[in-house]
Amino acid sequence: AQPLVELLPHLQEPILKGAALLALCSIKKDHQIACLIPYLCDRSMDVRQRAHFAVLSEVQHRWPLIREGVRQALFDPLFARDGYLPWSGLLPQ
Repeated sequence: AQPLVELLPHLQEPILKGAALLALCSIKKDHQIACLIPYLCDRSMDVRQRAHFAVLSEVQHRWPLIREGVRQALFDPLFARDGYLPWSGLLPQ
């Protein structure tokens, strides 16, 4: 997974970024998960959607690490048209 995490920032095409994000859904290491968080605010809606899916996978275990990044993405007015957060019913209280 680490080579893909390192390649991700260099990918330009949204379809490649999205595919890489989906491939990284099951990563476990905190530093690798943290590398996915910036893609919650990507310019491409498709990349943002896949980033949400990747970051929110296993949300019960990741919440302390991803909480602030998810909040920032939700409160960013640039992404207000994205609609509701998928899987929001799974978020810890």
